[in-house]
Amino acid sequence: MTFPVRPLGQFKVKCASFRQPIEIGSFSYDEQRNFIMDDSQLKYYFPPDLSKPNNLSVNYDKYISRDLLVDEHIDALLDALICIRDKEDEEERINSKQQSDGGSSSHDPVGGANSDNKDPHPQQQHRASMTRADFVCYRGILTKIMCTPYTRNEPWELGATLYKGSM
Repeated sequence: MTFPVRPLGQFKVKCASFRQPIEIGSFSYDEQRNFIMDDSQLKYYFPPDLSKPNNLSVNYDKYISRDLLVDEHIDALLDALICIRDKEDEEERINSKQQSDGGSSSHDPVGGANSDNKDPHPQQQHRASMTRADFVCYRGILTKIMCTPYTRNEPWELGATLYKGSM
């Protein structure tokens, strides 16, 4: 399938609205590149002191390289989204069960019987909706797609899969 980018005038439409990205979760890889749904492998970045000489070989022997012959795709990203969505669904089930059992009290400041707020957990619903996406990809893919009209001399190919309404 081809996507013609000429004439450029066909793209003169109202721009989509974009929001500031927010973190909805994190995941790690262990030393064997196994997926872990936590930030246990998160490391802090300390910028080097450039006022003195630096040796780039320091700790190079501790570097763990991944196998470049294994194409990892976005499997870990999708696994993380599934874990986050499952956790949110479980929280939603618990909250709805508590509400149906009369879990709200009249002195509940968040959304009790005396409150006009119809949604007692607006942040949770907003967060839950963030895992439901039309497109899931790494940002480099979006950059490549958006730069295509300006870099016609760099051909590229992209594979996509439609799964449960998400591409």
